[in-house]
Amino acid sequence: MRGRLNLQIAKAREVLALMREGFVDGLSIGFRTRRAKRDPSTGLRRLYDVDLWEISLVTFPMLPQARVDAVKRGSFVSDGPATTGVEARCLRALRRTVSLMR
Repeated sequence: MRGRLNLQIAKAREVLALMREGFVDGLSIGFRTRRAKRDPSTGLRRLYDVDLWEISLVTFPMLPQARVDAVKRGSFVSDGPATTGVEARCLRALRRTVSLMR
């Protein structure tokens, strides 16, 4: 997924500094499962449809692989509100993540 920080907010500037130093690099992904099926052979639950509620920056993610892998200058941060379509991009990223976990 890609995200933007609104640098007009003091907390966003603090988080950006912490991300650049590597102190905050985890992601928390909150969702409600709409359709899932458990694989009887492996016991793994496969998610086919979810309602994405949020993606947040955290210090310690529940899933160790849910990490920020790049902090870009310019395109990553924003001096204004996030662009439209963020929810759709986040949902596509979550689907890719779920596919990798299968």
